Amino acid sequence: MGYKINLTREDIERCWDFSDEIITGKNQYDRMMKSGLSANDRTLYRIKRTFAGKIGEMAFYRFLEENGIHVGNLDEMFAIYIGETNVDKFDFETADKRTVDVKTAVFVNHRNLVVPYD
Repeated sequence: MGYKINLTREDIERCWDFSDEIITGKNQYDRMMKSGLSANDRTLYRIKRTFAGKIGEMAFYRFLEENGIHVGNLDEMFAIYIGETNVDKFDFETADKRTVDVKTAVFVNHRNLVVPYD
């Protein structure tokens, strides 16, 4: 059984803008291993990877809201913490203080999602 979530053009653009800003502003820890990518290609790869994660968060946010589960202000999801090591502890918090951390598989070779604890 599937569930369809409709994201608006504004939702998608907001996720892309966030991803671009957090990467080009050097406010996300770079977990990528060394590769043969040029600096520009590496940056674009990281933006796309971050974008897929933010789209996943947005879709789950919309799913929760559509099902009457309020998890806070949408703007909180787009807060950027200045510095590579200053990060959020979770993606959402429910009214009863349960936390949710959404993980997405971005590329075909992402078969196993590992949650980093660094």
